[in-house]
Amino acid sequence: MTDESWKVGKGPIIRNSIYLGEVYDAQKEQEGWDQDGFNDVAWHNAKKAIKSVGRLKAQIQPPIKETVKFKPVNISYIKEGVAIVDLGQNIAGWATLKVKGAAGTTVKLRFGELLYPDGTLNVMTSVCGQIKSPGIGGPGAPDVAEQTDTYILKGKGEEVYTPRFTFHAFRYIEVTGYPGVLKLDDIEGVRLNSAIKKAGSFSCSNELFNRIQYVAEQTFPNNLLGVQSDCPGRERFAYGDDISVAAETHLYNYDMATFYTKTVRDFEDAARPNGALTLVAPWTGHEIGGFDPDGGDFAKLDGGKNVGTGAMTGVLAHPLLLDKLYQYYGDKQLLEEQYKVMRRSLEFIQSQADDFIIHVGLGDWLSLVENNKEVISTALFYHHAIIAARVAKILGHQEDAKEYTALSGKVKEAFIKKFLKPGTGQIDSHTQTAQVFALYYDLIPPNERQAAIDVLIDDILIDHKGHLSTGIFGTKYLLEV
Repeated sequence: MTDESWKVGKGPIIRNSIYLGEVYDAQKEQEGWDQDGFNDVAWHNAKKAIKSVGRLKAQIQPPIKETVKFKPVNISYIKEGVAIVDLGQNIAGWATLKVKGAAGTTVKLRFGELLYPDGTLNVMTSVCGQIKSPGIGGPGAPDVAEQTDTYILKGKGEEVYTPRFTFHAFRYIEVTGYPGVLKLDDIEGVRLNSAIKKAGSFSCSNELFNRIQYVAEQTFPNNLLGVQSDCPGRERFAYGDDISVAAETHLYNYDMATFYTKTVRDFEDAARPNGALTLVAPWTGHEIGGFDPDGGDFAKLDGGKNVGTGAMTGVLAHPLLLDKLYQYYGDKQLLEEQYKVMRRSLEFIQSQADDFIIHVGLGDWLSLVENNKEVISTALFYHHAIIAARVAKILGHQEDAKEYTALSGKVKEAFIKKFLKPGTGQIDSHTQTAQVFALYYDLIPPNERQAAIDVLIDDILIDHKGHLSTGIFGTKYLLEV
């Protein structure tokens, strides 16, 4: 236990932000501060913190570790005193720098994923919160929220700097103010990620498929630092829709048992008082596409009906992970623990439905054509009910299982009635996504199924000349259909 007898003092980290980076003044280091016998006369007593309102729970997921180190493939000077370091591939993590110079010398590291045609650093794909110009981020925000670490030398021989409380998304590092000439051995990139263990592998005779597998294996750890994020640079949020579409890939490749258990509990923790689940968990106030008519991109905690409720694509993550964790690991205990959470969420969704149709949502995110959000959200309502029925049956709640099975049947009937154009196989505006959702979830009469497939094939081969127009859900489902 800690109390006010503990002492604190100023250290060398004079600014840190998990998004923007760290400023470290090595001149302010206090040698031996963590050793017995250190003279702390200049330090002062700590103040008692306000009691936490959250639940203190043991961490069950793997810790974040340095997992891979990357030597630069090239260093080039774009002008005097400014070097561009190329790691050869994108990573999420930080850079370790070796440097020797006079006390007070300032070395600045800026991080980016791309270069401009003239060879200078392009930071615009990884700025925090899309803050790319003055006035966007509010009071105190930088004009451009770029990722930057700054190191101030203490001037005592060779110094090695690694930041502590930040991470970056980058392939390139712009190094400014380095004393002397920066060499390949003076800097390296370090990947950070939750230290999940490999559980499966894939290889075949098709090199394209092998390359896709390799890219997946490189990409996933970069988005796994405590949460499964949408991206490791700009937002770093645990969006339920990104989790849902990628979960099965990761379950095949890695041991995700404890990590995804923690994710499920994050959604439980973020659940609103009315039982609704959120788009993002841990919740950040982001509720676009949800059931709050007064909510915006970022909701106020004290305003709006159904404040904080997430879009159907996001809230799917909770029941879907429960279903998959049981399927892959047989975790019945987690089903029992989360059953009430799942029930309350489904009851809330049902209360917002209009004759079993859901009118709000985000659609098929990143689709190249506009899709009817009602089609996607209603199909996911059906998916929720199917999972709930399956979980209830596993847990021996037979009456609940009957109730949710009946609910799924009513949603399916309503979906077909509203969106199917009888005799054509067309679903709503018959985009690829609309067709795929109906086929994937079997929300179409058997006698219309082949026609629906033909409509889908024609859209791909004729209307889009062999290309897909689907978003993140539609693409996954299309490949399975």
